[in-house]
Amino acid sequence: MRYPLPKKDEDGNYKSGVMKRLGELIDYSKLNDGLPVPLKDTLINYYYSARDGGTFKYFNGERYQVPLENPEPPNFRAREMGVESEYITAGVDNIAADIVTPFARMIMEDVGLDTNMGKGWDLMMQNDAYSLRAYMSFKYIPSVNLNLPPSHLNTNTINWCETFDKSTGWYDRALTEQVLEALAFTRIGSSNFGEVEWKCFDGGSHVLSDYMENYIRSTNADPDALIKTNKSVKSISQATDGMSVSLQDGSSTTYSHVISTIPLPCLRTIDLSAAGLNVMQTTALRKLQYGPSVKVGIRFKTAWWTTKFGIVGGQSFTDLPVRTVVYPSYGVDSDTPSTVLIASYCWTNDAERLGSLIGTGKEEYDEQLKDLMLRNLADVHGLSYGDLLNEFEEMYAWDWNHDPLTGGESIDINV
Repeated sequence: MRYPLPKKDEDGNYKSGVMKRLGELIDYSKLNDGLPVPLKDTLINYYYSARDGGTFKYFNGERYQVPLENPEPPNFRAREMGVESEYITAGVDNIAADIVTPFARMIMEDVGLDTNMGKGWDLMMQNDAYSLRAYMSFKYIPSVNLNLPPSHLNTNTINWCETFDKSTGWYDRALTEQVLEALAFTRIGSSNFGEVEWKCFDGGSHVLSDYMENYIRSTNADPDALIKTNKSVKSISQATDGMSVSLQDGSSTTYSHVISTIPLPCLRTIDLSAAGLNVMQTTALRKLQYGPSVKVGIRFKTAWWTTKFGIVGGQSFTDLPVRTVVYPSYGVDSDTPSTVLIASYCWTNDAERLGSLIGTGKEEYDEQLKDLMLRNLADVHGLSYGDLLNEFEEMYAWDWNHDPLTGGESIDINV
């Protein structure tokens, strides 16, 4: 969907960053040489933040449109949520960054070390028993520069931070998860973890795997001997000279090594009883949690978010069921900009609740979901429901928690 690639130095090499190796893969000569369109030329800009501003925040019935100069937004009735004024002054972004930044910066310093572990990871493991909520409640003390009381945060303040920072129930996940999330997106609050350029592939992320597949197939006279598609694995077991993989169709192949990249909930449906896993490994497969995720895409007649508000890319945020609205980056500089909006992208408890309306096979619930999406979009943008209904063409929703090929979406390292 989107990739924060590190910027390049004067010699054209990627600077240090979480996705440095991905950038090097995209530039890999064997995926670029002699092709009509080299892989690296399929990258286009992804606007993680809106190119020209104009996105919205809508919480507790208060609407705020983000301008370029970004003056102070309202506090969205934080006092009514039980939050003291000094915390409102400090702000959610600064508090969240104050918690995560020390861990994230030290882990980034570990990157490039000859060993797999460093001081950053050691510090992270010392606090790995905490969920983010527990860490804020029992361990975290605000930095002096925030001008906050030198005490742990109370429940109202933590709930307030969670509402504006993530999704409902997110803070019940591991502290480690929050740190890795910050590193993956390179930024939290006002803190940056390396200069990046947000990119996506013109045509979707499968473009990358398509190029890799084409290259692998080109190296063998019998391409199907190297890559098998649309095959379900029945079991993985140890063999005398490697690992045996048996398929549901009854065939099997022995390999020197097997690396599984399928989601862990799906891996547990495969027979691994003879794979040689120890008890801690099988426990980890069972205990590692995947966070629920839902997306609802709507195709409209026009890109009304651009024509009415000047929004190009970026996201709007709300406490309404849609939670996060993602505006398209595709086609923004062409004569045919995308008219497809991710009307809702939500996680954790928000996704579980919205997911109850998805994939039911009943028209009445499809209509209920459509009505909910349009009403929420109207509230966030200050438009009438009728205007958006007239713009509506079609809707497509997906719930990864009930996808048999995923069983969830993002991994939570809380064991």
